Amino acid sequence: MSENESIVEQNRELSWKRKGKGRGNRWLMLRDLLAILSLRPMSNNIVQDTMFLMRGLKRATIREMMDQLERTKSIEQLEDASGSIKLWVWVATEPGVHYWIGSRKDIPASIVQAAHTMQAVPRSEGVNS
Repeated sequence: MSENESIVEQNRELSWKRKGKGRGNRWLMLRDLLAILSLRPMSNNIVQDTMFLMRGLKRATIREMMDQLERTKSIEQLEDASGSIKLWVWVATEPGVHYWIGSRKDIPASIVQAAHTMQAVPRSEGVNS
């Protein structure tokens, strides 16, 4: 990462924190949850593992938060039939992304990294087992 990219990422992190200032911890967690779902479709387990990694949240709390986001139509559940097995995955809706984070470009690298790490782990574990 060049020095210029590092400065851009630092500014993105500061902007992310400023936008959440004064909003309350629950709002910040909901925004992070929506941010990871805006990056790629994820199953329940991957979402829960990612939020546990990022925030240390219990599975029941994450399910409750996902229900809240689903009721407000910020996320939706879709069927993923791309593989040999049908899976149900969660994705962020465009109105949800617009309300909670503005643009996907505003998501800091730490959240992107956590989402991609947890998405890759099950694939690598499945290969080795």
